[in-house]
Amino acid sequence: MNKLPLALNDANQAVKLDPTWSKAYRRKASVLEAQKELDKAKGVFEESLKVALADPKASPEQKKKEETEIKKLIEGRRHK
Repeated sequence: MNKLPLALNDANQAVKLDPTWSKAYRRKASVLEAQKELDKAKGVFEESLKVALADPKASPEQKKKEETEIKKLIEGRRHK
């Protein structure tokens, strides 16, 4: 059974419940990638980065770490 549609629904719900949680966007992007929706996945990874950098609770160090991780994910997807 293909569970990707359920996973995408869960990720969409997580984004809807807390649009400031960057991990929800990252999960959504990962599901889109698994569904071979690579352009959509890249856009959602980029949205995740915007959300992470806008988080007022995150320290500058946390933001830098998140930025590095997300940029690696985006860059890695370009080479697939």
